[in-house]
Amino acid sequence: MGYEVIRREDGGVVMIACRRGGRAARCQVPGCVNNHTALCDYPLGGIRADATCDMRLCGSHRVPQPDRDRDYCPTHAKGA
Repeated sequence: MGYEVIRREDGGVVMIACRRGGRAARCQVPGCVNNHTALCDYPLGGIRADATCDMRLCGSHRVPQPDRDRDYCPTHAKGA
């Protein structure tokens, strides 16, 4: 079993993902073919109030939130 170290642009480790063969997960922005390096941290409401969006994002599509250590997807960044 292999693993992949996913890093932020500043070199810090975001997560270590274990893999069982297969390919790395891709960014979920339509049309993007890059591997993801972050997840959307936008808090959800309603019955999923304790969860976040978790959309997989590559470095080009993640929108860092300057006042917090969070990344938003392009859709949630517009409404933030």
